[in-house]
Amino acid sequence: MTTIEIINDTALVDSLPADLTAGMTDEQVSALGVGVRLIEAGPGAGKTRTIVSRFRHRARLSNRGIALLSFTNAAVDEATARCLAEPGILASPNFVGTFDQFFHRYVVTPHVVATTSSIPRYLASWDDLPDDLSIVRPTAGMGIRLSRFVSDSAGTMTLDSSKLNHGEKQYLAKITQYSIDKLAPEATRRRNYLLNMQIFDTNAARELTLRLLADSTNPVLVRLKARFEEIIVDEFQDCDDTEHALLALLTAAEIRVVAVADPDQAIYEFRQSAGGLYESFRTGLPSESRVDLSVCFRSTPAICLAISSLRTIGAAGIVAHASAGNSPEHIFVVVGSGTKATRSALSIAGQAGVPIEDIRVLAHRRSDARRLVRSGVEAPGGVSYMEKVISAIVSLKQSNLPRTRLSAIRTLERCLLDLVDWPVDAPRGDRERELEILGIRPAELRMIVSKVVANTDEWTSEKACSEGFRAVVTDEFAHTNLALRADYRRTTAAPKPKVWAYWTKCTDGLVPEREVEVAWANIHGVKGAEFEGVVLVLPSSPSQGGTHVVDDWEADVNSEQRRVLYVGASRAKRLLVLVVPPGRAEQLKRILARDHVAFQSVNAT
Repeated sequence: MTTIEIINDTALVDSLPADLTAGMTDEQVSALGVGVRLIEAGPGAGKTRTIVSRFRHRARLSNRGIALLSFTNAAVDEATARCLAEPGILASPNFVGTFDQFFHRYVVTPHVVATTSSIPRYLASWDDLPDDLSIVRPTAGMGIRLSRFVSDSAGTMTLDSSKLNHGEKQYLAKITQYSIDKLAPEATRRRNYLLNMQIFDTNAARELTLRLLADSTNPVLVRLKARFEEIIVDEFQDCDDTEHALLALLTAAEIRVVAVADPDQAIYEFRQSAGGLYESFRTGLPSESRVDLSVCFRSTPAICLAISSLRTIGAAGIVAHASAGNSPEHIFVVVGSGTKATRSALSIAGQAGVPIEDIRVLAHRRSDARRLVRSGVEAPGGVSYMEKVISAIVSLKQSNLPRTRLSAIRTLERCLLDLVDWPVDAPRGDRERELEILGIRPAELRMIVSKVVANTDEWTSEKACSEGFRAVVTDEFAHTNLALRADYRRTTAAPKPKVWAYWTKCTDGLVPEREVEVAWANIHGVKGAEFEGVVLVLPSSPSQGGTHVVDDWEADVNSEQRRVLYVGASRAKRLLVLVVPPGRAEQLKRILARDHVAFQSVNAT
């Protein structure tokens, strides 16, 4: 690879039809060159437009297929929508879809069909299975979720204690060592059973893909090379070691892999990945094969300076495009916490002309964000049936984010299906097949969910909660001819005091109505989104066993928590409010002044 190759290809870029390059910046156009292997795109830099233009450009020139992969359905839907003006571009041999869909379609499914004559079923997580399959119970009681175990190369499962929630840790502390010793073997047996049934979670499907691609006697890699010339991988900064290994095998097979990333948005905690992988990949590339997209079309100059201050890996500073506007001319620092800080932030938003519905309160920890608009209590963390029901309804009532609400509804639907008296040989885990077996439509199941939620107005006590829930389920199941499990009354027993305290706190301990309207989320849940205004809550204490994020920021340390803060700040378009505890206020102001970030400070009152 040489600079000459890239320059020669740029000449091809310059001759492209205007439908691909009209309105693009020079940076964006340079990302279409054939010699490019890494596109580092800052927030709001027109990344989606750029990679879709590259996909269309390469698909027009190639006799083989071009693939565009991302890690979320929302990103795939957006890329697909932008290709609709040229519908033929989405047809075979090209591919637009998620990272896992690509390997499912072209590697795992053909292998499983050829070797077993079965159609595999894919799950995002073992948690999507019914409780009788997703929870490992060596003794009567709560149990441990199968997703808390990890497998080695031989398929043997071991418990990953870092994944346990509070309730599971308490469960482990109560059971005998004999029962603890039975957990891993039972998890291994359960996983092997599922794999023999050709049911794969994300990790199991990727492990099989890696084995198949690494097997020199298997022709699958040769077939992929014959079909695809280039694979564009979005959100590459979050790839874990398995994903890096898969892409390395494709590269070794001379399939051109183009990585698209904002390295400062790498949240390894979210993907359960290890740090350093991206930096190693980047170091192994010639500098001329990298293109930086640094012009931000989303945020004001003041916000761009703030997010540039938080950046540690990306080489280019974030520069606001003229179309982003320049009002307000500074960001805001609110010194304080709780509902007083909320009132100050809303007052600032009102003065800036940003409606409440266009604001998001964000924090690394959900509880920090919740404290500004709610009573700030977390679910107990157990896996009892009624806690799952109550936690899902709380999420549904509190969140304005469509993704969060849909997840809560799906959890409630799964809870309802778990009460059905299933035939012994009925296949479980595939929602569509389950509904087909039961003879009910998705709309009917969703209607039962809505009636359960409506009934919560009558939940005045633990007893009223369980009895009201049972009454709705019994009545609705009778209308749809569904039979309840024999033990459904025990399963739906009254919630424990901790669970009920969580419910009453979340539903009765609300702050004034105007503040309840503000939507909140942890930063992981809004990655990729953008909002007119962001109220970003800085933690009051250091991370567990670590440093405070403001210390990392001041010392220019590239830490996970600093990158999370960067992701949150870069969601803001017009208004960015940093809520800082009084003990960290002067330190934050010192950092902003050092990095020439214009700000206005307000004490919460």
